[in-house]
Amino acid sequence: MFQGIADALLSGILVALTSWLPLSPEGSFGHLIDGMISYTAFLVPAYAGIMFSVLYRYKERLSKEPLMVLRGVETSELQYFVVGVLLTLMLGLPLAKLLEAHNTVLDVFNLILAVLITFFGLTWPRLTILKGAESKIPSKPSFLDAVLAGVFQSFSSTGGVSRAGLAILALILPGHEAENVLEWGFLIAPAYHLIRLLYLGAYEGDTFLGFISAVTAFFVSLGVMEVLVRTAQHLGTKKFLTLFGLIGMLLNLGVLI
Repeated sequence: MFQGIADALLSGILVALTSWLPLSPEGSFGHLIDGMISYTAFLVPAYAGIMFSVLYRYKERLSKEPLMVLRGVETSELQYFVVGVLLTLMLGLPLAKLLEAHNTVLDVFNLILAVLITFFGLTWPRLTILKGAESKIPSKPSFLDAVLAGVFQSFSSTGGVSRAGLAILALILPGHEAENVLEWGFLIAPAYHLIRLLYLGAYEGDTFLGFISAVTAFFVSLGVMEVLVRTAQHLGTKKFLTLFGLIGMLLNLGVLI
């Protein structure tokens, strides 16, 4: 019983951490951790906990904006959320069945993603679409941002590709600041988690252990999101992207080696 509780706690922590870093919680990483603890057995409750942590974090934004729409006020974040989620679901559900999560090619792809994010950080903002026009970049997400984030995120629905890496790459292309990139990437993440939950199926393990894993993932996820946003605020876009990408490179190299 104690071993089961330890596995549930560790699995919840690891899934929550890797969900917000440029590394897939599944794929070869999941296969590797499975050799030490019952990791993949707790993916479903952990994903559920993370999904609800995002909805909890943005509950005020998502509840206020529909009221603003009724009053005739333009709400770009609600538009971004709806478009990003719908695109992820429409494209991601078919893609989830095409590739197995445990695939070395996808691990290499995650490494390339981390390298690209690092490169964008080192050269920031010279490679962005709106380079030299930082003052013109809106502080609210646009329809283009929603399309880019939704399409990019849908390709992570296989489970082996880093959702965080793709979402961040999609949103740094237009030249947005790291803080906004993180917040908007978090906002549409529940669509990805919903796809993975549908693909993985119902949790069939011990209910108590599943609850422990879900609650652990919920609170760790909330903490990681807050730490990432505050780190981006403190370091600035250039340093944060470089650091974030380097962490991803080290993690993915560790998985491949």
